[in-house]
Amino acid sequence: MKHKDIRITGVLSKHQKGFGFVIPDNKEETQGRDVFISPEDMKSAMNQDHVYVIIKRPSNQSRSLEGQIDRIVTRARAEVVGTFSERQGFGIVTPESNKYGEEVSVGKRDYNTATVGDIVVVRILRWPSKGHKAEGRISEIISRKGESGGEIKALIRSHQIKDEFPSEVLNQADGISMSLEEADLAGRQDLRNNTVFTIDGADAKDLDDAVSLTLFDNGNYQLGVHIADVSHYVRMGSMLDDEALRRGTSIYLIDQVVPMLPKSLSNGICSLHPGVDRLTLSIAMEINPEGKVISHDIFESVIRSKARLVYTSVSNYLEDGLVEEDEINSRIQENLKQMQELALILRKKRQNRGSLDFDFDEAYITLDKAGIPVSIETAERRGANRMIEEFMLVANET
Repeated sequence: MKHKDIRITGVLSKHQKGFGFVIPDNKEETQGRDVFISPEDMKSAMNQDHVYVIIKRPSNQSRSLEGQIDRIVTRARAEVVGTFSERQGFGIVTPESNKYGEEVSVGKRDYNTATVGDIVVVRILRWPSKGHKAEGRISEIISRKGESGGEIKALIRSHQIKDEFPSEVLNQADGISMSLEEADLAGRQDLRNNTVFTIDGADAKDLDDAVSLTLFDNGNYQLGVHIADVSHYVRMGSMLDDEALRRGTSIYLIDQVVPMLPKSLSNGICSLHPGVDRLTLSIAMEINPEGKVISHDIFESVIRSKARLVYTSVSNYLEDGLVEEDEINSRIQENLKQMQELALILRKKRQNRGSLDFDFDEAYITLDKAGIPVSIETAERRGANRMIEEFMLVANET
């Protein structure tokens, strides 16, 4: 193929030294190869921009492809988040990671009170050119030098994550009743008298799943997994639904959460707090002593959680018989022992099937009141954690 015929689009991965590679949208056009771009052929492109490239060297299988950027299709970002410094009479904003931008030069008239060491947002005024950095104006100071929490705020902004909701979304959430009406219960199975409870981390605010267990006379277990029925409140096509779609998930940081839904929902009516009625989607599975699900039913329900239990306390009870919470009463103690039996059966069956084990160590970072890390330890993954994991696995598989 002649080189003049090879024109592709792709995403630029730019190195801090000025060169980069374009990852093609369609790898077949380049026989699976990325396209090298020299600093001289970069034009005004910045890291992660979607660009249009003309191949300079058609090359054979053994040689790399080289190209030049013809034009920018879409800019990845119009602002860069980073640390402000001064160099040779100019301000420089250096991103925390070159994955989320590259250095931007700032003239003194555009400092906007920023001082060395501040974490800032710089809005780009002029895109880079051969031998010159992009130029911009400080539009926001995220945190002053040494201020606690600045790194987390910078992380949120550099990933272009919204930590605040649009006013119209908040207004729609505020219009939702935080208590149930009789009409909300129509067509639902009433499980409010059943022994249903949650097990979560001590800091969890959004309690979105609960469990229950009944032991049948024939030796079979009936495991219930009950998930908060968010769809009752977040209607398809609503502003809440559109915003949740844009966010995709709740994001858990060291000491805070950027939720997918406003907190009045995620921590309120959609959170399975004890002693209050909550709408749920339930799956009830009859499981025999060999761990086989022999029947199941999926249905809309209403529950009233009997306890908000914590992984550590449940693990201490299951492993050492310690009762550290008043909520772990005799009925729940009996349930927890039966649940542990079932979890071990399910795990053994899963291992015999050749399941993969992703039991990797995770870091748990402890912060002081000022938000400064004081210790980094290995996160505990004990009996209660593993038990809930088994129940969620079998529920999802079913």
